[in-house]
Amino acid sequence: MASLGHNRAMLVSTDHTSDDATHAVSGGTPVACWRILTLSPDRTIKSQRIPGPYNPNGMYGMQLERVGEVVVAYGGVLWGEDLVSMVPIWFMAVYSIDTGVWETIPRPEGSTSPTPSFHPYVFPLGDTLVVVRGSSDNGETWEWSLETREWTSICSEEVDARRTHA
Repeated sequence: MASLGHNRAMLVSTDHTSDDATHAVSGGTPVACWRILTLSPDRTIKSQRIPGPYNPNGMYGMQLERVGEVVVAYGGVLWGEDLVSMVPIWFMAVYSIDTGVWETIPRPEGSTSPTPSFHPYVFPLGDTLVVVRGSSDNGETWEWSLETREWTSICSEEVDARRTHA
């Protein structure tokens, strides 16, 4: 969940069924469902379903974090062919709080971005998003600039030293 300000928050959840064609589910495959929650003065919560970013594969489990005036959705998993295992894949989209428009961020070619992983840790730092690789043996840390839309590897010497001494 990410705060949007003014008693509002964005939430992404996993739905296993759907009642409309834009969020169709085949065979019980989970899909991401995007909502904006609003806390009213009478302390009731209103939930509004909104269109999410382009997600043709039914990926879910994204992390949400507010960076400045946008919400960044990062990471995610797909069910494996056996419908038991999960596979981490690249996913990144930016939601403008002012306009309500999503921008899909493609994965840069080469090794200039984080490797997809299970449960990455994400947090804002000024006008950047910091991504620490989640449940894995490889402790990557990356910073993504909201202004330049570019990734920078950080703490790489510390990560290499830990691998050498482990």
